[in-house]
Amino acid sequence: FNQMAFLRWNNSYRQHVLNLLGRSKDPCLLVGSAYDETIDLPVQYEVEDGYGIALVHILRRSPVICLVLMTKRFDSSMLRSHF
Repeated sequence: FNQMAFLRWNNSYRQHVLNLLGRSKDPCLLVGSAYDETIDLPVQYEVEDGYGIALVHILRRSPVICLVLMTKRFDSSMLRSHF
């Protein structure tokens, strides 16, 4: 792979973290300041970047993360009481 592939991988992780921090309109999509799946993902398909494609699909469709991010308030004491 070339450096652009590694840059896209890094940026997809970075956008995921930004989503976790609430810095995106839709936390279940990787669209923001670091990575835009509407632009970068088609390029990854074009260059046959299998790892990058899989990474994006895993990061953007993680149901647990989306559930947590979509709730207005997350009370960590609820987790502690169950574990």
